[in-house]
Amino acid sequence: MTTECDLGSLAPGESAEVVRVDGSDALAGRLHAHGIWPGTTISVVRRAPMGGPMQLSLQGFRLALRLGEAKRVVCRRIAAT
Repeated sequence: MTTECDLGSLAPGESAEVVRVDGSDALAGRLHAHGIWPGTTISVVRRAPMGGPMQLSLQGFRLALRLGEAKRVVCRRIAAT
C-alpha cells in the first residue's frame, strides 16, 4: 500500500510520482505549466534551511519551489533502488 504525501515533506535524494496539484488558482496553473502533472517523477535535489525553497529535478530540468508551493503537490514516494 502506497500512501500519499505532499512534495514539501520529501528529503533531498527522495523521489516521488505526482498524484495531483491541489487547487485551481493561478499557482496551480503555474505548477502545471512547469510540467508538474499527474504521473510526473520528481526528485528533490536540495532544500534550503529553515523552511526555505527546495530545488527539484523533473523532466530534464531543475525547478525551485517555495515550501508552501511544494505542499500543494500531492505525490507518492518512490522507493529507492
